[in-house]
Amino acid sequence: MTKLITISAILFTCLFIFQVSGAEAQSEPTPLTKAVYLTKEGDYELAIEYCNQAIDNNPKNADAYYLRGFARYNMNNYEAAIKDFDTTVSINNHHADAYLYRGNCKKELNKYWSALRDYRKAKDIAPSITNMYMIKNLVSALFS
Repeated sequence: MTKLITISAILFTCLFIFQVSGAEAQSEPTPLTKAVYLTKEGDYELAIEYCNQAIDNNPKNADAYYLRGFARYNMNNYEAAIKDFDTTVSINNHHADAYLYRGNCKKELNKYWSALRDYRKAKDIAPSITNMYMIKNLVSALFS
């Protein structure tokens, strides 16, 4: 009898997991999920539109601002990207990638000391962002 109960419990658990995962697979992706996909595909303009929707839905969504800034960075719109990264870190001051890419934007705008401060802040938050990354960016800025 105990063996039958155990098998029934396992089957019930498997069916529950299957139903939950199936329901999630059929649900409509969020605007931010769409923006992530479009960013990976290189469609930055449409990704920005979906980021705007995500921000309209939740103005405190640091990831939506970050992703919009990342898209703008990839479109060489550095000033607008910096504003998005500023907003990202004002919402979440531990967002290492926002500091890193804000530094990249500043480097592109020849604001080297300010870029270095952002790189250092990113490294303080996420030590996996190595000194080599910071040095590579500064050296490329100085000798480009």
